[in-house]
Amino acid sequence: MTDRPTPTSEQLAFAEQMAAYPFRFCDPVIVGRHVDLVGSGAAAVWGGSGTMILLGGRVCLATSLHNLEYYEKKFKEDNSTLFQFSNVAFDPLDRVISRSNTLDLCTIDLTGLAIERPAIPDFGLPALRPLTPAAWPPREVQLGERVFFAGWPGAYRQIRDGGRELLHNGSSFIGIPVTGFGGDQFSCKFDRSTWIAGGLNADINDNELGGFSGCPIFREPDTGAVEDSELVGFVKEYSEAFDQLIATNAAFLEPNATLSR
Repeated sequence: MTDRPTPTSEQLAFAEQMAAYPFRFCDPVIVGRHVDLVGSGAAAVWGGSGTMILLGGRVCLATSLHNLEYYEKKFKEDNSTLFQFSNVAFDPLDRVISRSNTLDLCTIDLTGLAIERPAIPDFGLPALRPLTPAAWPPREVQLGERVFFAGWPGAYRQIRDGGRELLHNGSSFIGIPVTGFGGDQFSCKFDRSTWIAGGLNADINDNELGGFSGCPIFREPDTGAVEDSELVGFVKEYSEAFDQLIATNAAFLEPNATLSR
């Protein structure tokens, strides 16, 4: 562990704001078979993260394409398989706006769905709402810039009441430098020697990053106001072999919610 200065109270307060900020727009994406439909022997749950965003005059869900493809695969195997974002289960296939294998990203129309997650102050969780970008597309990230993100890892998920209740716990990463850039994606190689653990999940193994795919990544603002944070990408995958995060560049998400690659 390398020596580093103790953060000031102002720095800690701003870090807490950044840690909570992505949860304003991000909630779990769940693919599963409910125990009441298929029985305890066939019940199962898989998950990722999704970002709610307002583009082209409509509220959309942006998430990793592999999350949607997993639903398609499991639905073909058993048509009782459900797809759920936040508090609402629905058929996403009839609502797909755009999908891209190159970007591993898709957008889904949420028009007419009563998606709602109230704030939970005891957990520092803000109410869910669509991200409304001040300008779009965003500026591309640069090497060395610091980003932050938050999502819903499966390692933190708890199944209760015989499979009838799911309890999700989120996790945030802040101050992560961009270490690689390659057109439609960028990467963040972790330097764990600089990390300071905190919050409810500080004791959980952070190698267990499955479930973050589809969560939003923001550029750290230089204004000191977390509301000025700019969406720059979406988590694509985590490489345990290289201990780095691979992200899809948000600049390829068009103002009308289609994908340009």
